[in-house]
Amino acid sequence: MTERVSRAADFTRRRLIEAGLARFARHGFDGASVRAIAEDAQANQAAIKYHFGNKDGLYREVLLEAFATFERFNALDDEALAQLTPPQALEAFLRQNLSAILSASDLRHPLGVVNWEIVNRTPVFTQVVATHRIPVFEAARRIVGLFQPGLSAEEAALTAVWLVNQPFIFVRNAEQMRHPPVSVTLDEAGVERLGTVLTRLVRGGLEARA
Repeated sequence: MTERVSRAADFTRRRLIEAGLARFARHGFDGASVRAIAEDAQANQAAIKYHFGNKDGLYREVLLEAFATFERFNALDDEALAQLTPPQALEAFLRQNLSAILSASDLRHPLGVVNWEIVNRTPVFTQVVATHRIPVFEAARRIVGLFQPGLSAEEAALTAVWLVNQPFIFVRNAEQMRHPPVSVTLDEAGVERLGTVLTRLVRGGLEARA
């Protein structure tokens, strides 16, 4: 009986995270109500308090879920990078992140949440980013170090932020890029061409500074 109750509770918690992810993606943190999220999850508001404490707690779990989805596209750990030259590591980093464009349906809600954070940064987002390991940022910082080993810690961090955003801006705006004024075909071949162009531009920037 206890095991059945536990499974039901886990199922409710999972539904609340999925419903929260969808609501926060469409309406942002301020625009998504706990009442609407509970209704979408076919649960009551008390379940949010039970599982997450409050709206902030639910949003924290939604952000972790979004980041976990993004990390499916990051396979460059220290061991993988050690096998590559700096140009190879850079190209692998850019291409694996651009490959997310081909998984638009899986990333629709995580990208929606991040887009709202770009417009209106929340304290919860700031806290999660500050206290949780972000593998894609760590990979970017390692690649920056391969090209520019003499940078200060501050310069390396800032350059890593710049590097992360080079592919991400295309992933985030992929749907708009399919329409005028850009009108780029982002099928598999189109993403391959984009990877070639972006690799050339980013490599030029890193090597110029070095």
